[in-house]
Amino acid sequence: SAACLLFIGLNHYQIANIAKNCNIELPAGYSSVLDSFSVMNDIISIFKPACAGFAGFESDLITKAFIPVFLLLVAVTLKGVSFIVTKGTGKVKYHMDSNRLTNIFMSLMFTFFNAIVNLSLVLFKCSSNPNGEATLSVDYTITCWSSSKWQSMLVVGIICVLVYIIGFGVMFMRVVFIAPRDLNFGDRGFQMRWKFLFIKFRASVHWWSMAFLAKNFFLNVGLVVFTKAIQQMYWIMTV
Repeated sequence: SAACLLFIGLNHYQIANIAKNCNIELPAGYSSVLDSFSVMNDIISIFKPACAGFAGFESDLITKAFIPVFLLLVAVTLKGVSFIVTKGTGKVKYHMDSNRLTNIFMSLMFTFFNAIVNLSLVLFKCSSNPNGEATLSVDYTITCWSSSKWQSMLVVGIICVLVYIIGFGVMFMRVVFIAPRDLNFGDRGFQMRWKFLFIKFRASVHWWSMAFLAKNFFLNVGLVVFTKAIQQMYWIMTV
């Protein structure tokens, strides 16, 4: 379906943009093409947060780290407003189903999981230098592990890894694992709540969404483990 093609295309261009962050000098024309895909991993760049005073690596990281929290607050607010309106008017049509709202929020987390992992690990993606020091791949002015700027952001990076990568990853894995058990597939609420994990795949391979998550996770982890350009490019092509 068109939704599946859009999903595959989005992930492809997310990966293409991540390849741009490898420690390699690319031809100007090709580099600009990859830059055009940056919005796939950094939607907030559309709004130019630097113009609002959020320039600098620290401000940028914190702003992006709060995007999922902001989306969750929006979802909770919408649910609360719908509840108040339904109670006030007595009309059930204004009621917003919790399962559908959960599906919308979680599907965004799943679709942009690659961008979320990239954000969570950006603090640990470093480039080696001739002087033996490692600097951040996204900001060469920050020395990894030892500089005060890097250390001040360490707590944010750890929280992002624990909540966004491990938290959401384990949650999705658990849902896929319990889906065929205890008639969960036949439960209407379960179907609406977790539809995004299964609707793109046949029932016989209902777990294939885990392959998608694993691919995006290991793709980004490779850029943390490998600091040389050739190693990073080979890793991306392998994964």
